[in-house]
Amino acid sequence: MYPLIERLPWFEEEEFIGRTLVQQITLYSKFNDMDVMAILLASLRTFHRPFVISLMDQIFEELDRSFERNDFKDSQRRIALIKFIGECYNYRVVRTNTLFDLLYRLININWNQASFSLTEFSARINQCYYGPEIDESAL
Repeated sequence: MYPLIERLPWFEEEEFIGRTLVQQITLYSKFNDMDVMAILLASLRTFHRPFVISLMDQIFEELDRSFERNDFKDSQRRIALIKFIGECYNYRVVRTNTLFDLLYRLININWNQASFSLTEFSARINQCYYGPEIDESAL
């Protein structure tokens, strides 16, 4: 798949290619295919570094928006994006300090709002660590 992507007209259509890849990663990729997408980005990183940086920035923004909306129907997509970012870290697309900055932002979203409760904070940490739903009686 990488040779086919490398043949695309990068200098003319880089923005379109970026939007298409972000849509592919965020909307249409399955949970088990996130490592393949991370491998693809790791191979693109060598020749198209600014493109990969802007793509990861768009994915971070999508994840931030998803956590700010806090809609239940997006919970599986959020977990898939978090797995994708973890896979990107495994293939050295994302650095450690960037990953920890993202984790800090995700934990501290909506911290200053008056309607914030400790149970919501606990649920957010559980979602980042365990997945979209956890049965507390099983713990």
